Amino acid sequence: MKKLEIPVSDADIDELDVSTLMSVVDSKWYTDGKFHSLFKQRLISTTKSRHITLCNSGSSALLLATSACAELYNSKKNGKKYVITCATGFPTTIVPAIQAGFIPYFVDIDRKTLQINHDTVLDLLGNREVAGIIVAHTLGFPFPADLIGESVFEDQFFIEDCSDALGAKIKGFPVGTFSNASTYSFFPAHHITTGEGGAVGTDNGKLHKIIESYNNWGRDCWCKPGESNTCNNRFGHQLGKLPEGYDHKYTFSRLGFNLKMSEFQSALGSSQINRLPEFVEKRQINFLSLYDFLSCYEELDLIDWNYTDDSPSPFGFPITVNEKANFTRNELVHFLENSGIRTRPIFGGNLIRQPMMQEVPYLVAGEMKNSDYVMNNSFWIGCHPKIHVEELEYMKYIFQQFFKSRKM
Repeated sequence: MKKLEIPVSDADIDELDVSTLMSVVDSKWYTDGKFHSLFKQRLISTTKSRHITLCNSGSSALLLATSACAELYNSKKNGKKYVITCATGFPTTIVPAIQAGFIPYFVDIDRKTLQINHDTVLDLLGNREVAGIIVAHTLGFPFPADLIGESVFEDQFFIEDCSDALGAKIKGFPVGTFSNASTYSFFPAHHITTGEGGAVGTDNGKLHKIIESYNNWGRDCWCKPGESNTCNNRFGHQLGKLPEGYDHKYTFSRLGFNLKMSEFQSALGSSQINRLPEFVEKRQINFLSLYDFLSCYEELDLIDWNYTDDSPSPFGFPITVNEKANFTRNELVHFLENSGIRTRPIFGGNLIRQPMMQEVPYLVAGEMKNSDYVMNNSFWIGCHPKIHVEELEYMKYIFQQFFKSRKM
Protein backbone atom coordinates (compact mmCIF):
# COMPACT_ATOMS: atom_id res chain seq x y z
CA MET A 1 0.00 0.00 0.00
CA LYS A 2 1.27 3.49 -0.88
CA LYS A 3 2.75 5.35 2.09
CA LEU A 4 0.63 8.27 3.30
CA GLU A 5 1.37 11.14 5.65
CA ILE A 6 -1.35 11.48 8.29
CA PRO A 7 -0.85 14.35 10.75
CA VAL A 8 -2.49 14.29 14.18
CA SER A 9 -4.30 17.50 13.25
CA ASP A 10 -4.92 19.57 10.15
CA ALA A 11 -6.92 22.80 9.81
CA ASP A 12 -9.68 22.64 7.20
CA ILE A 13 -9.74 26.01 5.42
CA ASP A 14 -12.19 26.53 2.56
CA GLU A 15 -12.83 29.28 0.01
CA LEU A 16 -15.36 31.05 2.25
CA ASP A 17 -12.74 31.27 5.01
CA VAL A 18 -10.28 32.85 2.57
CA SER A 19 -12.78 35.33 1.12
CA THR A 20 -13.86 36.34 4.64
CA LEU A 21 -10.26 37.06 5.56
CA MET A 22 -9.78 39.07 2.37
CA SER A 23 -12.81 41.20 3.24
CA VAL A 24 -10.97 42.28 6.41
CA VAL A 25 -7.93 43.25 4.34
CA ASP A 26 -10.15 45.37 2.10
CA SER A 27 -11.94 46.97 5.07
CA LYS A 28 -8.70 48.42 6.49
CA TRP A 29 -10.08 47.87 10.03
CA TYR A 30 -7.95 45.22 11.74
CA THR A 31 -8.85 45.30 15.42
CA ASP A 32 -12.16 44.71 17.25
CA GLY A 33 -14.80 45.28 14.55
CA LYS A 34 -17.90 43.73 12.97
CA PHE A 35 -16.43 40.23 12.71
CA HIS A 36 -15.36 40.40 16.34
CA SER A 37 -18.99 40.97 17.33
CA LEU A 38 -20.25 38.33 14.88
CA PHE A 39 -17.85 35.66 16.14
CA LYS A 40 -18.81 36.40 19.75
CA GLN A 41 -22.50 36.01 18.97
CA ARG A 42 -21.93 32.73 17.13
CA LEU A 43 -19.85 31.42 20.02
CA ILE A 44 -22.56 32.43 22.48
CA SER A 45 -25.06 30.47 20.42
CA THR A 46 -22.74 27.44 20.28
CA THR A 47 -21.49 27.35 23.86
CA LYS A 48 -24.71 28.68 25.48
CA SER A 49 -22.64 31.13 27.54
CA ARG A 50 -24.27 34.49 28.20
CA HIS A 51 -21.00 36.37 27.70
CA ILE A 52 -17.92 35.71 25.56
CA THR A 53 -14.54 37.45 25.61
CA LEU A 54 -12.30 36.82 22.60
CA CYS A 55 -8.54 36.73 23.09
CA ASN A 56 -5.35 35.75 21.28
CA SER A 57 -4.97 32.13 22.50
CA GLY A 58 -6.46 29.42 24.65
CA SER A 59 -3.59 29.94 27.10
CA SER A 60 -4.51 33.60 27.38
CA ALA A 61 -8.13 32.59 27.94
CA LEU A 62 -7.08 30.58 30.99
CA LEU A 63 -4.95 33.47 32.23
CA LEU A 64 -7.91 35.82 31.95
CA ALA A 65 -10.36 33.40 33.57
CA THR A 66 -8.03 32.59 36.47
CA SER A 67 -7.08 36.22 37.12
CA ALA A 68 -10.71 37.33 37.07
CA CYS A 69 -11.97 34.48 39.27
CA ALA A 70 -9.21 35.09 41.82
CA GLU A 71 -10.31 38.73 42.04
CA LEU A 72 -14.07 38.19 42.13
CA TYR A 73 -13.92 35.48 44.78
CA ASN A 74 -11.29 37.32 46.87
CA SER A 75 -9.41 34.04 47.11
CA LYS A 76 -6.17 35.41 48.54
CA LYS A 77 -7.89 37.69 51.07
CA ASN A 78 -9.97 34.75 52.27
CA GLY A 79 -6.86 32.68 52.94
CA LYS A 80 -7.47 30.28 50.07
CA LYS A 81 -4.32 29.08 48.36
CA TYR A 82 -4.94 25.78 46.54
CA VAL A 83 -6.33 25.12 43.07
CA ILE A 84 -7.36 21.55 42.27
CA THR A 85 -6.25 20.31 38.88
CA CYS A 86 -5.45 17.16 36.94
CA ALA A 87 -1.96 15.64 37.02
CA THR A 88 -2.27 14.55 33.37
CA GLY A 89 -2.75 17.34 30.87
CA PHE A 90 -1.35 20.36 29.10
CA PRO A 91 0.69 22.84 31.19
CA THR A 92 -1.37 25.91 30.33
CA THR A 93 -4.34 24.50 32.20
CA ILE A 94 -2.53 25.08 35.50
CA VAL A 95 0.30 27.57 34.79
CA PRO A 96 -1.99 30.66 35.08
CA ALA A 97 -3.01 29.52 38.57
CA ILE A 98 0.66 29.23 39.58
CA GLN A 99 1.38 32.65 38.09
CA ALA A 100 -1.54 34.04 40.11
CA GLY A 101 0.11 32.77 43.30
CA PHE A 102 -1.94 29.63 43.87
CA ILE A 103 -0.52 26.22 44.77
CA PRO A 104 -1.69 23.40 42.48
CA TYR A 105 -3.33 20.44 44.17
CA PHE A 106 -2.88 17.57 41.74
CA VAL A 107 -5.41 14.76 41.38
CA ASP A 108 -4.77 11.51 39.53
CA ILE A 109 -6.78 10.29 36.53
CA ASP A 110 -8.94 7.30 35.81
CA ARG A 111 -7.01 5.07 33.41
CA LYS A 112 -10.15 4.03 31.54
CA THR A 113 -11.39 7.56 30.79
CA LEU A 114 -8.13 9.59 30.99
CA GLN A 115 -10.16 12.15 32.96
CA ILE A 116 -9.61 13.47 36.48
CA ASN A 117 -10.79 11.25 39.33
CA HIS A 118 -13.93 13.18 40.24
CA ASP A 119 -14.52 11.33 43.52
CA THR A 120 -11.20 12.68 44.79
CA VAL A 121 -12.14 16.14 43.56
CA LEU A 122 -15.42 16.07 45.46
CA ASP A 123 -13.55 15.16 48.66
CA LEU A 124 -10.96 17.92 48.22
CA LEU A 125 -13.57 20.62 47.64
CA GLY A 126 -14.38 20.34 51.34
CA ASN A 127 -10.92 21.73 52.18
CA ARG A 128 -11.60 25.36 53.07
CA GLU A 129 -8.16 26.38 51.78
CA VAL A 130 -9.15 25.32 48.26
CA ALA A 131 -9.81 28.41 46.13
CA GLY A 132 -11.15 26.54 43.14
CA ILE A 133 -10.66 23.94 40.44
CA ILE A 134 -9.37 24.15 36.88
CA VAL A 135 -9.71 21.02 34.74
CA ALA A 136 -9.63 20.23 31.03
CA HIS A 137 -11.88 17.89 29.07
CA THR A 138 -8.95 15.80 27.86
CA LEU A 139 -8.91 15.01 24.13
CA GLY A 140 -12.54 16.08 23.78
CA PHE A 141 -13.99 13.48 26.17
CA PRO A 142 -15.97 15.15 28.97
CA PHE A 143 -15.22 14.68 32.65
CA PRO A 144 -18.32 14.90 34.92
CA ALA A 145 -18.38 18.67 35.10
CA ASP A 146 -22.06 18.57 36.05
CA LEU A 147 -21.30 16.72 39.31
CA ILE A 148 -18.36 18.97 40.14
CA GLY A 149 -20.34 22.12 39.35
CA GLU A 150 -23.01 21.06 41.83
CA SER A 151 -20.39 20.52 44.55
CA VAL A 152 -18.31 23.71 44.30
CA PHE A 153 -18.95 26.07 47.22
CA GLU A 154 -20.08 29.67 46.68
CA ASP A 155 -16.66 31.05 47.65
CA GLN A 156 -14.81 28.72 45.26
CA PHE A 157 -14.46 29.01 41.50
CA PHE A 158 -14.68 26.35 38.81
CA ILE A 159 -13.06 26.78 35.39
CA GLU A 160 -13.63 24.28 32.58
CA ASP A 161 -10.84 24.16 30.01
CA CYS A 162 -12.77 23.22 26.86
CA SER A 163 -9.86 23.74 24.46
CA ASP A 164 -10.02 20.12 23.25
CA ALA A 165 -13.78 19.79 23.48
CA LEU A 166 -15.69 22.41 21.49
CA GLY A 167 -18.93 20.72 20.45
CA ALA A 168 -18.88 18.08 23.22
CA LYS A 169 -21.93 17.72 25.46
CA ILE A 170 -22.79 16.37 28.90
CA LYS A 171 -26.36 15.12 29.21
CA GLY A 172 -27.34 17.29 26.28
CA PHE A 173 -25.67 20.49 27.51
CA PRO A 174 -22.47 21.94 25.99
CA VAL A 175 -19.30 21.51 28.02
CA GLY A 176 -18.49 24.80 29.71
CA THR A 177 -22.02 25.42 30.97
CA PHE A 178 -21.40 23.84 34.38
CA SER A 179 -18.71 26.20 35.65
CA ASN A 180 -18.09 29.83 36.55
CA ALA A 181 -15.95 30.27 33.44
CA SER A 182 -15.08 28.17 30.41
CA THR A 183 -12.11 28.57 28.08
CA TYR A 184 -11.60 27.66 24.42
CA SER A 185 -8.68 27.44 22.01
CA PHE A 186 -8.71 28.04 18.27
CA PHE A 187 -5.15 26.93 17.57
CA PRO A 188 -4.90 25.19 14.15
CA ALA A 189 -4.99 21.77 15.83
CA HIS A 190 -8.38 22.37 17.39
CA HIS A 191 -11.94 21.88 16.19
CA ILE A 192 -12.11 25.29 14.52
CA THR A 193 -9.21 27.64 13.99
CA THR A 194 -8.50 31.34 13.97
CA GLY A 195 -4.77 30.68 13.43
CA GLU A 196 -4.08 31.51 17.04
CA GLY A 197 -6.94 32.54 19.28
CA GLY A 198 -9.08 31.75 22.28
CA ALA A 199 -12.18 32.73 24.21
CA VAL A 200 -13.59 32.87 27.74
CA GLY A 201 -17.25 32.20 28.40
CA THR A 202 -19.26 32.98 31.53
CA ASP A 203 -22.85 33.56 32.66
CA ASN A 204 -21.74 35.95 35.40
CA GLY A 205 -21.97 39.59 34.32
CA LYS A 206 -19.59 40.82 37.06
CA LEU A 207 -17.01 38.20 36.16
CA HIS A 208 -17.34 39.07 32.47
CA LYS A 209 -16.65 42.73 33.17
CA ILE A 210 -13.47 41.83 35.08
CA ILE A 211 -12.34 39.47 32.30
CA GLU A 212 -12.88 42.22 29.72
CA SER A 213 -10.84 44.65 31.80
CA TYR A 214 -7.90 42.23 32.16
CA ASN A 215 -8.07 41.62 28.40
CA ASN A 216 -7.84 45.34 27.65
CA TRP A 217 -4.75 46.53 29.56
CA GLY A 218 -6.72 46.63 32.83
CA ARG A 219 -8.87 49.50 31.61
CA ASP A 220 -11.79 50.72 33.66
CA CYS A 221 -13.49 51.81 30.43
CA TRP A 222 -15.51 49.41 28.27
CA CYS A 223 -15.56 51.39 25.01
CA LYS A 224 -14.62 49.40 21.92
CA PRO A 225 -11.71 50.58 19.73
CA GLY A 226 -12.79 53.71 17.87
CA GLU A 227 -15.60 54.42 20.36
CA SER A 228 -15.76 57.13 22.99
CA ASN A 229 -18.06 58.02 25.87
CA THR A 230 -20.13 54.81 25.85
CA CYS A 231 -20.88 55.45 29.52
CA ASN A 232 -21.92 59.08 28.80
CA ASN A 233 -19.59 60.10 31.61
CA ARG A 234 -16.15 59.99 30.01
CA PHE A 235 -14.84 63.01 31.90
CA GLY A 236 -16.94 62.63 35.02
CA HIS A 237 -14.89 60.16 37.07
CA GLN A 238 -12.39 60.51 39.88
CA LEU A 239 -10.58 57.22 40.46
CA GLY A 240 -7.41 56.41 42.38
CA LYS A 241 -5.18 59.44 42.72
CA LEU A 242 -6.00 60.76 39.26
CA PRO A 243 -7.31 64.31 38.91
CA GLU A 244 -11.07 64.66 38.77
CA GLY A 245 -12.42 64.38 35.24
CA TYR A 246 -9.43 62.40 33.92
CA ASP A 247 -10.27 60.67 30.61
CA HIS A 248 -12.01 57.39 31.49
CA LYS A 249 -10.63 55.78 28.32
CA TYR A 250 -7.18 56.05 29.88
CA THR A 251 -8.01 55.00 33.41
CA PHE A 252 -6.61 51.63 34.45
CA SER A 253 -8.08 49.85 37.46
CA ARG A 254 -6.12 46.57 37.15
CA LEU A 255 -2.68 45.30 36.25
CA GLY A 256 -4.01 43.94 32.99
CA PHE A 257 -2.78 42.60 29.69
CA ASN A 258 -3.28 43.15 25.97
CA LEU A 259 -4.57 39.76 24.89
CA LYS A 260 -7.24 40.84 22.42
CA MET A 261 -8.16 38.92 19.28
CA SER A 262 -7.54 40.65 15.96
CA GLU A 263 -10.26 41.23 13.38
CA PHE A 264 -8.50 38.77 11.07
CA GLN A 265 -8.78 36.03 13.67
CA SER A 266 -12.39 36.92 14.43
CA ALA A 267 -13.30 36.80 10.74
CA LEU A 268 -11.79 33.36 10.28
CA GLY A 269 -13.49 32.12 13.44
CA SER A 270 -16.88 33.50 12.41
CA SER A 271 -16.58 31.58 9.14
CA GLN A 272 -15.16 28.37 10.60
CA ILE A 273 -17.76 28.01 13.35
CA ASN A 274 -20.51 27.56 10.76
CA ARG A 275 -18.88 24.22 9.95
CA LEU A 276 -18.45 23.06 13.54
CA PRO A 277 -21.32 20.51 13.44
CA GLU A 278 -19.80 19.01 10.29
CA PHE A 279 -16.34 18.91 11.87
CA VAL A 280 -17.58 17.28 15.07
CA GLU A 281 -19.62 14.67 13.20
CA LYS A 282 -16.62 13.73 11.04
CA ARG A 283 -14.39 13.44 14.10
CA GLN A 284 -16.94 11.14 15.73
CA ILE A 285 -17.21 9.00 12.59
CA ASN A 286 -13.43 8.68 12.31
CA PHE A 287 -13.11 7.92 16.00
CA LEU A 288 -15.73 5.17 15.83
CA SER A 289 -14.14 3.63 12.74
CA LEU A 290 -10.77 3.37 14.47
CA TYR A 291 -12.40 2.24 17.70
CA ASP A 292 -14.28 -0.61 16.04
CA PHE A 293 -11.12 -1.78 14.31
CA LEU A 294 -8.62 -1.50 17.18
CA SER A 295 -10.90 -2.83 19.91
CA CYS A 296 -10.16 -6.39 18.74
CA TYR A 297 -6.56 -6.12 19.93
CA GLU A 298 -6.43 -7.10 23.59
CA GLU A 299 -2.98 -5.54 23.93
CA LEU A 300 -4.47 -2.09 23.43
CA ASP A 301 -6.67 -0.29 25.94
CA LEU A 302 -9.02 2.22 24.31
CA ILE A 303 -10.77 5.06 26.08
CA ASP A 304 -14.03 4.25 27.89
CA TRP A 305 -16.72 6.57 26.54
CA ASN A 306 -20.50 6.63 26.50
CA TYR A 307 -22.59 8.26 23.80
CA THR A 308 -25.78 7.75 25.80
CA ASP A 309 -25.19 10.35 28.51
CA ASP A 310 -22.27 12.30 27.07
CA SER A 311 -21.39 13.20 23.51
CA PRO A 312 -17.64 13.58 23.00
CA SER A 313 -16.11 15.81 20.39
CA PRO A 314 -12.91 13.81 19.81
CA PHE A 315 -9.76 15.87 19.53
CA GLY A 316 -7.68 12.75 19.02
CA PHE A 317 -7.78 8.96 19.31
CA PRO A 318 -5.99 7.81 22.50
CA ILE A 319 -4.33 4.38 22.74
CA THR A 320 -2.72 2.66 25.74
CA VAL A 321 -0.37 -0.30 25.37
CA ASN A 322 -1.26 -2.56 28.30
CA GLU A 323 0.51 -5.32 30.27
CA LYS A 324 -0.61 -8.06 27.84
CA ALA A 325 1.56 -6.69 25.04
CA ASN A 326 4.94 -8.13 24.04
CA PHE A 327 5.93 -4.66 22.81
CA THR A 328 6.25 -1.21 24.31
CA ARG A 329 4.44 2.03 23.58
CA ASN A 330 7.62 3.41 22.06
CA GLU A 331 8.00 0.47 19.68
CA LEU A 332 4.46 0.93 18.37
CA VAL A 333 4.89 4.70 18.15
CA HIS A 334 8.13 4.37 16.18
CA PHE A 335 6.50 1.93 13.75
CA LEU A 336 3.58 4.32 13.18
CA GLU A 337 5.85 7.34 12.78
CA ASN A 338 8.09 5.53 10.30
CA SER A 339 4.92 4.69 8.35
CA GLY A 340 3.80 8.33 8.18
CA ILE A 341 1.18 8.18 10.94
CA ARG A 342 2.01 10.99 13.33
CA THR A 343 1.57 10.51 17.07
CA ARG A 344 1.57 12.58 20.25
CA PRO A 345 1.86 11.70 23.95
CA ILE A 346 -1.05 12.52 26.25
CA PHE A 347 0.22 16.11 26.35
CA GLY A 348 2.58 16.72 29.29
CA GLY A 349 2.07 13.29 30.81
CA ASN A 350 2.29 13.48 34.59
CA LEU A 351 2.89 17.22 34.96
CA ILE A 352 4.70 16.91 38.29
CA ARG A 353 7.48 15.12 36.36
CA GLN A 354 7.98 18.08 34.01
CA PRO A 355 11.12 20.25 34.46
CA MET A 356 8.93 23.33 34.99
CA MET A 357 7.52 21.87 38.22
CA GLN A 358 10.75 20.96 39.96
CA GLU A 359 11.04 24.26 41.83
CA VAL A 360 7.31 24.90 42.16
CA PRO A 361 5.42 24.03 45.37
CA TYR A 362 2.44 21.71 44.92
CA LEU A 363 0.35 19.09 46.70
CA VAL A 364 -0.76 15.68 45.47
CA ALA A 365 -3.87 13.77 46.48
CA GLY A 366 -2.25 10.36 46.94
CA GLU A 367 0.01 8.64 44.44
CA MET A 368 -0.23 9.57 40.78
CA LYS A 369 0.00 5.94 39.63
CA ASN A 370 -2.42 6.25 36.72
CA SER A 371 -0.85 9.48 35.49
CA ASP A 372 2.55 7.78 35.52
CA TYR A 373 1.10 4.75 33.73
CA VAL A 374 -0.44 6.86 30.98
CA MET A 375 2.76 8.90 30.66
CA ASN A 376 4.70 5.71 29.99
CA ASN A 377 2.18 3.68 27.99
CA SER A 378 -0.27 5.97 26.16
CA PHE A 379 -0.32 8.15 23.05
CA TRP A 380 -2.83 9.45 20.53
CA ILE A 381 -3.28 9.62 16.79
CA GLY A 382 -5.47 11.86 14.63
CA CYS A 383 -9.17 11.53 13.88
CA HIS A 384 -9.65 15.03 12.44
CA PRO A 385 -12.04 15.87 9.56
CA LYS A 386 -9.37 15.79 6.85
CA ILE A 387 -8.85 12.08 7.45
CA HIS A 388 -11.01 10.34 4.83
CA VAL A 389 -11.72 6.68 4.03
CA GLU A 390 -8.42 6.18 2.22
CA GLU A 391 -6.45 7.48 5.19
CA LEU A 392 -8.48 5.40 7.66
CA GLU A 393 -7.85 2.24 5.65
CA TYR A 394 -4.15 3.04 5.51
CA MET A 395 -4.02 3.55 9.29
CA LYS A 396 -5.74 0.20 9.85
CA TYR A 397 -3.37 -1.50 7.40
CA ILE A 398 -0.31 -0.16 9.25
CA PHE A 399 -1.63 -1.43 12.58
CA GLN A 400 -2.20 -4.82 10.97
CA GLN A 401 1.37 -4.82 9.65
CA PHE A 402 2.72 -4.02 13.09
CA PHE A 403 0.82 -6.85 14.74
CA LYS A 404 1.87 -9.25 11.99
CA SER A 405 5.48 -8.29 12.62
CA ARG A 406 4.89 -9.31 16.24
CA LYS A 407 3.34 -12.60 15.12
CA MET A 408 0.04 -11.65 16.70
